[in-house]
Amino acid sequence: MLVHTLQSLSELVLNSVLTSVDHLYHRPEEKRKLIQHHRQIYRAVIDQEPEQAKIAASWHIREIRNSFQNIEREEQVHIRAESWSKKLQT
Repeated sequence: MLVHTLQSLSELVLNSVLTSVDHLYHRPEEKRKLIQHHRQIYRAVIDQEPEQAKIAASWHIREIRNSFQNIEREEQVHIRAESWSKKLQT
């Protein structure tokens, strides 16, 4: 039972990450940053530098979080603009 639950959670997290990455890859600047971050993490792992890998991964997560917050703010501005536009048309 526990193994099944952990597998399900693992799949859920993976799907969430893939969806998030797919969403960011449609933005050229975000895509460029993601690729750069992944290369830094990969290089640190290959070079067997665990502390550098940890730093790069932490930085990556912070940057992704900031990107999603910016996207959310942009979407809220867009929603408010549409709402005002509809109000002005009536």
